[in-house]
Amino acid sequence: LWLGMRLLGLLLSVLLRASAARWAALAPSRMQSRRDLSGAPVPAGEREFIINGWRWHGRSVVRDLQRFIACVQQLDPEAPDALHRVRCSYEFVWGFSWSALHNIEATLLVPWLRRELPLCYAEEIDAFEREIQEMRVQGAIIGTALRAEDLGGGWRRPRLDRPGSRWASPWAERSVLGWSLRSREIGSRQAQLGRVLYLCQRLEKQALRVYQGAEQSLVPCVAAHVPRHEQERFNKAVLKTLGFLPARIHLCGMAEAIEGEVIEQRRFKRQIPVAARLMLPYWRQQLYLPRTECLRVSGNNGDGSSGGGSSNGSVETAEAKGSGKSDASPVPPPSPLPADAHSSPAVP
Repeated sequence: LWLGMRLLGLLLSVLLRASAARWAALAPSRMQSRRDLSGAPVPAGEREFIINGWRWHGRSVVRDLQRFIACVQQLDPEAPDALHRVRCSYEFVWGFSWSALHNIEATLLVPWLRRELPLCYAEEIDAFEREIQEMRVQGAIIGTALRAEDLGGGWRRPRLDRPGSRWASPWAERSVLGWSLRSREIGSRQAQLGRVLYLCQRLEKQALRVYQGAEQSLVPCVAAHVPRHEQERFNKAVLKTLGFLPARIHLCGMAEAIEGEVIEQRRFKRQIPVAARLMLPYWRQQLYLPRTECLRVSGNNGDGSSGGGSSNGSVETAEAKGSGKSDASPVPPPSPLPADAHSSPAVP
């Protein structure tokens, strides 16, 4: 019995040492594989990242958030429709555009990355998942701030003009008490809008950092480890999840987010069917612009171009704008994410 116990202990010690040596040898290779993709299964000449809809959607939501920030900055708290406008803007930016992106990332993208990529990228995927969850929480906090009592649906004047009251007169609304209550409410509303603006600016910085980091760490790995047909299958699953009707509005936002970027527009033409590109001007006028009406600011029609909306936001008209065929001069998009030139080969 004693000899058997000694042999069992010796066997366990040998197994533990072998396991420790294996993990010690694996750790440097895991760190090295994040920088060296020479041993990836996809040949170097065939590597291409074609899940660009996710990248364009990320740029689109960041652009919408920047437009929302500009809208809040130029908002007049005394305007009768100020509260309605800022809440409608939030519903589009967060309730429609960003929530759709987060749903795709949480239900499709992250599980797909865990399934397709090697274990050496588990830390990057975990960090990306934590970041998108934090952004979801930040968006919910902004919505709670917009529903606060300080942003109530308009001030209720004091009942000073009741029948029989000695203050009953056409000028009762301008009484000292009435102006005091209104100024107090406007001050509270300005403070709450300032808090909303701070939260949105912090969310913008976080979103830029998250999506730029994802393009630098995850995009090259997907291009090197996942073949093209698997990426196309993922794109079809995303389109099925989004639905055809909302996808048309998202596509208009993506086209405007990459406006002026030659490489991204070439990728857009290669991946988006011709019929969808030809329908973009119609979808933009009938679907996208009515939904983003609340995001328009003074001197800008809210769609990235000044004037009466002659720009159709379509990639097809990029050359026409550059040659002077359009009567509206496009405004550069607000601080877009850098193009991932390292993720896919140069487009001919």
